Amino acid sequence: MSTPQKTSAALDYFQTNFEKYIQELKHLVSIPSVSFTGFDQKKVAECGKEVQKLFSKIGLENIQSFVSEHPDRPYIYGDWLNAPGQSTVLLYGHYDVQPPGSLEKWKSSPFDLSEREGRLFARGSADDKGGLIANLAAIDSLLKSTGALPVNVKVLVEGEEECGSDGLDAFIAKNKKLIQADAIVITDADNYDEKTPGLTVSLRGLISMSIEVKALKQPVHSGLLGGPLPDAAMALAKILATLVDDSGEINIPEIKKMVQPLSDEDRKKISTLPFREDKFRQEAGVLEHTKLRCQNHEILESLWFRPSFSVNCMQASSQTQAGNIIVSSAWARIGLRTVPNIETEKAFALIKNHIEKQNIFGFKVEINDVSLGNWWKTKTDHPAFKQMEQALEKGWNQPPVKIGCGGSIPFVQTFSEALGGAPALLIGVCDPSTYAHSENESMSLEVWKNCVKSLIHFLSSFEKK
Repeated sequence: MSTPQKTSAALDYFQTNFEKYIQELKHLVSIPSVSFTGFDQKKVAECGKEVQKLFSKIGLENIQSFVSEHPDRPYIYGDWLNAPGQSTVLLYGHYDVQPPGSLEKWKSSPFDLSEREGRLFARGSADDKGGLIANLAAIDSLLKSTGALPVNVKVLVEGEEECGSDGLDAFIAKNKKLIQADAIVITDADNYDEKTPGLTVSLRGLISMSIEVKALKQPVHSGLLGGPLPDAAMALAKILATLVDDSGEINIPEIKKMVQPLSDEDRKKISTLPFREDKFRQEAGVLEHTKLRCQNHEILESLWFRPSFSVNCMQASSQTQAGNIIVSSAWARIGLRTVPNIETEKAFALIKNHIEKQNIFGFKVEINDVSLGNWWKTKTDHPAFKQMEQALEKGWNQPPVKIGCGGSIPFVQTFSEALGGAPALLIGVCDPSTYAHSENESMSLEVWKNCVKSLIHFLSSFEKK
């Protein structure tokens, strides 16, 4: 059977068995594998075991579970290495998910896969259980239809990506030989829209930390004691406000100077992408009265190539029990998305120094829970990029666009370096309506189908002729 015939047979098998894969996704989604502290980590471990079963079911071999620093968040590995002399592809995904958020905002249960208007709703439906099942569906379709894969395949799935992949660097360092490959496909990225596939070639980095201001042993009556006592919540608000100027731009000059100016070529490429500001506002859920900080294609430039501060959470008291008090302490989680050529550790030191210099009411600020993740940008001259572009076009019947991503996947560079500079190909099952990490996360069935078909085409085309 020729390669085109094998590819065609695999695509037919996928179409015939489509519902089987959706049921496998439904089962994985039903396990609330939230890797954040405070959630049942046994559920994460349970999901890892189910992933192992899926590996075995589709015909992967040498299946192993590696325990990281956290015993309930194992790394699951499997491979199929029966194509001697052929290329090897490493496929990556993760089975842990974000917390569900506000349950009352979900239109259906966050851990029960529900279909509405061509989309599957659930936590992890897209990020990244949908991507994980896409990888496995492509492998299964090729193996079951033809009895063999055109290339060697290794699959690595982790259970702690959403909480920082703390054990991944150590895992990679210990298992470089095990994961060696000619290319890595990370099925955990975005598409430009529901009709246009995306090949992500740059990612912003992330510097995040917790800030806490402490004043009193306990909250006190704001009437009886208000006046002489400093307000920790007010102090924290003032400190946070110094991080950006009145337009929302980062207010630390030394970091701004590090930013690599966007080239005329990159700006021109962005300007050719189909983009509608009103559609962006709708997809982002922007309220009518809210003004954006930039307009039109400059929005994409801002998302992909400019640094931005965000306050992820603030806590001083409880909204449901807010009394007339002066709070004892105030806490916030903040993050800076970084871009080329911001030096991560130097930028963190500048942020820390800036915060500690703010002498608001004489408070001492504590900075904890620091997480540093580098930005990433790749050249696309390796043949694998052309092969993936062709595979995406075949899978979607639409040429892909090379895009940046405002999000962060800090380990992409780590993988690439461990594999001796092998190309990292970032594709995915998400689109602008996915709302990953938010309530009502969803995945387009059509996008998912196109992703699986593209993976089948890529695995078929990556073989050595």
